[in-house]
Amino acid sequence: ALRALPRLGAGTEVVDAVEAYRDRYVARGRCPADDSLDELRATARGTRPRPTHPHGKDTPS
Repeated sequence: ALRALPRLGAGTEVVDAVEAYRDRYVARGRCPADDSLDELRATARGTRPRPTHPHGKDTPS
């Protein structure tokens, strides 16, 4: 789908945004709600959110 965007007339900003979303969420097995959950968990523990494993949120650290 990402490769099709330029053929469909999507501008550089759209392609860059989709690529960033893919890298931040899809490739790591995450979704935007995971960021909120990380923040809530960190707040409850009184710590800062730790980075997630690059291969997905469910991979043990």
